[in-house]
Amino acid sequence: MGRILNRRVAFQLLFMLTQRERNDNMLPAEELYGEYDLSICLEDDPDDDVGSWEVLEGEESEFLESVDDEDRAYIKNLVEQTWNLRAALDAFIEPFLRGWSLARLSGVDLASLRLAISGLLHEPEISERVIINEAVKQAKRYGNEDSHAFVNGVLASVANLDPDDLVERLKKAGIPDLLAERARLSLEEKA
Repeated sequence: MGRILNRRVAFQLLFMLTQRERNDNMLPAEELYGEYDLSICLEDDPDDDVGSWEVLEGEESEFLESVDDEDRAYIKNLVEQTWNLRAALDAFIEPFLRGWSLARLSGVDLASLRLAISGLLHEPEISERVIINEAVKQAKRYGNEDSHAFVNGVLASVANLDPDDLVERLKKAGIPDLLAERARLSLEEKA
């Protein structure tokens, strides 16, 4: 199947994880950002009436009926990479929110931003314009009437950073050095 549809499914799974995480907001922050069982999202839970793969909407649910192992592995990898870095991604994103806090963001906006920044780090072969465009489309499709403009504004601010400033901010947020340097190389190649 196509990368765009795979990323849309990954977005929906990240949104579900984000919502579940927020429902556990009575836990201390270190527990929220500690190990979170991805199996609640990436595998069918026998205790749920409906497995996570089955709650996706529209063409995604039809897609999952015929998803092959390669696509499922790509989706799972994308979700895990993003979810495992969420504390650092959130720390990186927050300064760009201008008058907003992470807690005030909708789950759609937060999942869109997390997935986009993770994509910039983990998929340097994909243009940042493509990644930003996909995030804006997700926000427009699933968010409120202002989500797409908000997500676009935040990601445009990130994309306009000087490569050295980007790396410094990524490292300060807790992004591993290797990923931060990969982001720099990706930006320098595109310049």
